Formats: sequence, C-alpha cells, structure tokens
Amino acid sequence: MEKLYENLTKYEKKFSWKRRFGPIYRLYLSKLISTLFKQGKSWIFNALILLPIIAGPIVAFSVNYMLANEFYSLYSDIMFRGYFGIIIPLFTMYIASTMFNDEKNNRSITYLTSRPIHRFELVIIKYLGYLTVVPFFIIVATLLNYLSFGILAGLMYFDMALRFMFVAFIAAVVYGAIFMLIGLLFKNPLWFGLFFVFIWEFVFASFSPTLRSLTISYYIKSLIVYPINEYGNSESPAVFPGNYADGFVKLGSPAKALTFSVVLLVVIIVSIVLSWAILQGDRLRVPYKAGKRPGGWKYYLKEIRSYLITFGIIFLTVGLTLGPVVGMKKAYYSSTITNITILPNWSWYTPGTNTKPSVNDMGWGTMERFTVRKNDSLRFMPRYGYSSNKESFQAALVLCNESTFTKFFESCQNLWFLWAAQQYQAPYDSALFRQLILNYFNLAQEFLNDSIAKLIFSEVPIETFTSYDDLTTPSISYQASTKTTFYCVLLIIDYIAVPNAEFYGYDFGFVVDGIKTRIGSYVLGFVISAFGVGLIGLAIYSLATYSSKIEIERYEKKVAEFEEKNKNIAN
Repeated sequence: MEKLYENLTKYEKKFSWKRRFGPIYRLYLSKLISTLFKQGKSWIFNALILLPIIAGPIVAFSVNYMLANEFYSLYSDIMFRGYFGIIIPLFTMYIASTMFNDEKNNRSITYLTSRPIHRFELVIIKYLGYLTVVPFFIIVATLLNYLSFGILAGLMYFDMALRFMFVAFIAAVVYGAIFMLIGLLFKNPLWFGLFFVFIWEFVFASFSPTLRSLTISYYIKSLIVYPINEYGNSESPAVFPGNYADGFVKLGSPAKALTFSVVLLVVIIVSIVLSWAILQGDRLRVPYKAGKRPGGWKYYLKEIRSYLITFGIIFLTVGLTLGPVVGMKKAYYSSTITNITILPNWSWYTPGTNTKPSVNDMGWGTMERFTVRKNDSLRFMPRYGYSSNKESFQAALVLCNESTFTKFFESCQNLWFLWAAQQYQAPYDSALFRQLILNYFNLAQEFLNDSIAKLIFSEVPIETFTSYDDLTTPSISYQASTKTTFYCVLLIIDYIAVPNAEFYGYDFGFVVDGIKTRIGSYVLGFVISAFGVGLIGLAIYSLATYSSKIEIERYEKKVAEFEEKNKNIAN
C-alpha cells in the first residue's frame, strides 16, 4: 500500500501542473469556441446579445427629429434595463451552465477525476477557458451596439461606451462563476438559469430594497452609475436626467464602491469553491457520532472542508463589512414627506368610547422618533411645502423631548375629541371648527416654547418651488452629549384661513442627515468575523492534518485488522 502511494506521488510529480493544465485547457477552449460559433442554439444567444444593434436604426428612422443627448439617453436606457438586466445574464447562462455538460452526459467526468489532476484544478481550468473567450466576445458585442447608435447620431459619449464595455466584462466574469455552479448543481441547469434571470434578477429585484440587494444585477447597475457625489447625484457618463439610470440613483439607493467590489468578488470565490466541493463529492452532513466513525473528526472535517472555506469566506466578509470596514460611525440619511390636511373630519369618533384621533386624523403635521448616542451629530432640514389655494401659512420644524411631545400630542387629542363629541350631536358647525383651530394654534405656540430647538418657515409659492433636497435650506443641527431619545415634529402653527378654516397642504416633511453611532452592528460584525475565521481555521487544520497518505494508512490498518480477523477464524 505504501509503495502504491509512492508510485502515485511520483506520477503526480512527473506530470506537473503545467503539463496537466495545458491539454485540458486547450481541449475545453476548442469545445467552447465550437459551442459559441458552430452550434445552432448558440446563434440564437449570439443574436440576442447583438439585439441592441437594431434598436438604433429603428429609433432613428421612426422619429422625425431627436437631439443627440436624447438619442444617447435612449441608448443608455436600452443597455441599462435590457442589456445588463436580461441579455448578458441569459447569454452567460447558456455558455457557463454547460461547462461540465459533456463530461456529465457521457460520464467522462469520472475518468477526468480519476486522473492525476486535482478537482479544484479542473474547475479553475474550465473557468479560465470561459474567461478567455466569453467576456471578450461580450465586450466586442457591446462596442458594436454602441456603434449602431453612434454612426447615426455622431460618435459622441464614447466614455459611456467604455463604461459599458468595462461593466459588461465584470458582469460576464461574475455571472460565469454563478452559472458554472448552477450547471453542476442541477441536471437541467437551463431551466433553473431561466428562473434565476427572469424571476430572481428581474422580478424579485422590483419588490423591495432588501430583495434588490440580494440580486447580482443591483451591484452591476451600481457599478454603472458609480461614482455618486456628495449631493447624491451620479457622475457616470451613462446617467442622463430622467433616464432609467438616473431613476436608479435617486430611488434605488445604489451600493457604494467598496460594497459592490467586495460582494462581486465574494460571489466569484464562493461559486468556484462550491463548484469544487460538488465536483469532488463533498457533502454537508450533520456530525452525528463523527468521532466514533472511521477516521474520526479529522475525516469528517475533510469531507466538509470546501464548505468550511465557503462559509468562512462569507461570514468573514459580512462581518468585516458590518464591523471595521464601516466603522463605529455611520452616515445617516432619512427623508419624510406628507400631505397636511386640516379638515372637519370626525369619522374616527365612536360615541360612548374613549377613542382618540391619530396624527393623520388631526392632520396638523408629521413626526419621527430618534434615539442618538453620545457625539452623534444630526442635521434637520424642512422640506418646504405649498398649499393648493396659496393661503399664507406658517409651519415649524421642532425638536423636543419625549415628555414635551407627549403632553402636546395628548392635548391635541383632547381638543379634537371634545370637538368631535360636540359636532356629533348636531349638524356641522363651521364656527366650532374655527374655534378648534384657534385653540390648536395656542397649543402649538406653547409647544414651541417648550421645545429644544425650532425653525419657523412660511409658504413657498408653487412658481418658485424647485427642489425638496436643497442643501442650502435653513436647518437645525443637533449634537448629542449623551444617549437620549427625542422627537422631530413638523407642524402647521398658523395660517390666514379660508372661511371654513380648512387647510390643504402638499409635500411637507423634513430631511435628516449626519453621523450616528452603531455599536450593535459593529460588535455583531466582529462576532461574525470571528466565526468566519474559526471556520477557515478548521479548514486549514484539516488540510494540515489529514492527507491522502493518512487515508491510505487508515485503509491499510483496516485491511490488516480484517486479515487478522479472518486468520483467527480460520485457526
């Protein structure tokens, strides 16, 4: 048995990794090129990736006149939504998910894995073969798509074409690793690939920010619109005012440079490691009585080694991102907007009960609760609103402690409750409602006097209204000296009312930005990182303590015990 191991080792040394790599790499490269250019199905996907080429002439000949920047804005929309959202994922799915198809179908993968070549090397060779051809094919297709627009509208915005070619290369690299893993996981990978592209990457990404952040397309699109300046606007050549990329910047909260770089790199590494795990038959099993099995815990760790590496990388990345990468202090931003409608509404009132109205029922404004720690710094800026009838009004942005807000809020509830009880007994009386509003204004003034800080502003006519997020707006700055909880309240405090004292106001609110301490997430990041390091440490320990030689010695011992047992039986 020892001699067999020595011979195998000599054979592996005789055929160095260069001699093992070359033939298989050339073989797969020729198969890939044949798949890409000779198979009938491939031409369907080749035509798909060149589909935007016909979009330029169609648009050019279907409209009488279009400015160059409008034409290129349309080109950016087609690439942003269709090309990177559907076409590149579909194309890479077809090519990458079939990397191991031939070997799986004719079972030659068993022959390959029995040769003196490591299974990890086999995965790397396949992936490098893919990277040699497919990303560059996609770059050429992306350039041709640009030229189809550029020839008709003048070769302008070439920096946008360069950005798209670079992102197309990154997308091909990332999707290639993912679909290689999918090809090994599923017997019919194309069906799952279609689900992944159309349902997960395209549909689920539209449901919520949380689901969107779990898709690859979100990080690819974040790379397209990078960089974002301090005012929240993209400086990418692919972003035009009002196009899809611009909407993604304003509404989609694109990932930061460090985030999308780390996420895309981790996706590639994890996909490759899991492909290696599947190829060598590793199984993630519960360690039931692992210590009593042949080989003990060392053999069990050897079986799950690739999964230890995979999950270790994931936990380490997530932990570092949550903890030291982001740091103790984190930039904070929130925005609140509402319509203020002070109306004679008592539908919330139920006779014989003590039901009190909510802020929305009363309609005088909006509020938000904040908890800050020592040295947190926040800035509060009102979002100026306007009234439908252009009544003059005064509004206030107020910071107050919990007891002050509770006192004001409960006093308002009592006012509205008494008015509703009176109004419920008789036909609508506008005089009662006007008196309610006057009483409310008195309460509002008392509230302002008891507040921590306040900012009073008047109406902004519709004609001069420009932007909600104007950073030159007067603001309230708050620096916390200790951990505390307070309220930010925006409310109407006075107006020259129309005869019935009703008020219709639109687009009121406030913007908050600044720096907040994040102790919980910071500590959690270190805990997760430590867990990831522990998993990787177990994998390294397994690599150092359990080798093929140990495996052979274990089986040799078992054979000797079996022969000894048979000899005793014979005697």
